[in-house]
Amino acid sequence: MNGILRRLLWGGVGSAVLVWSACPQATWAGPRIMPGRATNVRRDAEPMPAAAAMTAGAAAAPGSGGPGLTIGSNTNYAQQVPAISIEASSPMISNVGKPFEQQILVKNVGSVPADQVEVRGTFSLQATFLATEPKADINGSTLIWRFPRLEVGAQEKLTIQLKPLIPGELSCNTVVSFSSSTAVKVQVGQPKLKLACEGPTDTQVGSELHLVLTVTNTGTGPASNVRIRQLLPGVYQTSSARAAGSPLQIEVGVLEPGESRVVQTAAPTREPGQVRIALVAESDDGTQATVDHVVKIRTPKLSLNSSGPDFRYLNRKATYQFELANSGDAIAEKVNVMVGLPEGFQYVEAGTGGIYDKDKRTVTWQFAGLDAGQRVELPLTVLAKTEGEHLQRAAAWAENCAPVKAEKLTRVEGSASIIMEVIDTEDPVEIGSETTYQIHVANRGSKAAEHVTIVANAPEGMQVMGAEAPIAYHTQGQQVIFDEIPVLAPQSVITLKVQAKGLRRGNVRFQAELSSESLNSPITAEQMTEIYGD
Repeated sequence: MNGILRRLLWGGVGSAVLVWSACPQATWAGPRIMPGRATNVRRDAEPMPAAAAMTAGAAAAPGSGGPGLTIGSNTNYAQQVPAISIEASSPMISNVGKPFEQQILVKNVGSVPADQVEVRGTFSLQATFLATEPKADINGSTLIWRFPRLEVGAQEKLTIQLKPLIPGELSCNTVVSFSSSTAVKVQVGQPKLKLACEGPTDTQVGSELHLVLTVTNTGTGPASNVRIRQLLPGVYQTSSARAAGSPLQIEVGVLEPGESRVVQTAAPTREPGQVRIALVAESDDGTQATVDHVVKIRTPKLSLNSSGPDFRYLNRKATYQFELANSGDAIAEKVNVMVGLPEGFQYVEAGTGGIYDKDKRTVTWQFAGLDAGQRVELPLTVLAKTEGEHLQRAAAWAENCAPVKAEKLTRVEGSASIIMEVIDTEDPVEIGSETTYQIHVANRGSKAAEHVTIVANAPEGMQVMGAEAPIAYHTQGQQVIFDEIPVLAPQSVITLKVQAKGLRRGNVRFQAELSSESLNSPITAEQMTEIYGD
């Protein structure tokens, strides 16, 4: 690179001083020394502008720099402009064989150090080099000085003792070469993500599961376009994600080194059991971090069972037991039980807390909560009022679990309840006298008695004299056999009379026997009579 002329100075008598600025190589041929003639240089010569220098690592304004460079606000920019000046002095006139001294001053006038500085001085006429300071390497007519480094403002003075051998113009062509360097720094980092998840590990079905996600860049470089997404779709799904039919994904953005971002999210729990929510935080740089959050989702589970009689007679009470249980692993909240009474049943009473609504014909119980594993017995007593099959329906439900139902079928029938008694009109009875036995038969039940047969048995010591009855009869020895009564209606009464005469003294028993298809076994009635006489 050609040097730039900075200034020209005149030294002492008979000497000329040239000052050059070299970047990075300067050449000075020196003034020609002509016998008997001086070389004139204008003192008013304008110096050329000095080269600018910028300190290494300084930030440049956006858009500055050399041609072809793109420099922005996030760009490191460096510019180095080293400069070395060469000053030389020598006599203007000398003679063959007469020694003289020439001096060269090399100075770093730039803003940065110069490395591997080399100064070469080449002479145009034959001359003998008598001495150099510092010592130079000699290569023919060229002297060479080498300096590893020349700091800013430092200088080296070179002295040459020489003797010209032939007449002519003797010039010394001085060349300085050196190297300079510049460097820009790029901070190379590596992003590293860390994902943490905080939230409950135990909750109930239907409740909102709130999670706090913290993603941190623990690396040394920025992480771009960070996002958090769910690895197992459908396990934990927010309302917006469910509406979009996509798994959970949260955009975080850019995370600088050491920066953390906290994201809160919530989703309803839908299925019971142990659930693993697998999440990953990832960036466009390929960095990933995963975390698993395991939560036990509990749920109550109601069961309702009813027990009671399968059969009841009309106008008889029946007591039913409704067993409500929570077999789940969470409390059932705001529990309700309702039992509907069929038309054939009449409400009598209910267990503690039961409320009867006569308009709706329902009995209800309410509980604030039913703990996991808890059971309660709910008794209900009714009166069977009509015959037939009556289905009693019950239902239980809670705010946080599915409803359950129970049913109990009871068959109600009427029953024949036959009462029979025998009384005598005369007691005691004198021998030869008569008494009348009245047989009263009543059906006190709710159902007709069918195929009723009555037989009266007079005891030994008495003689049957006759009978009176609304039905036909016949006598056979000591018996009076009445014709069968096809139907004895409920709440009906029939009276049969048998006349008998006392034959001998003693206590005798008059007996009546009744059988019916409505009875499991016959019933009997007796009357004791005393017979007296001489």
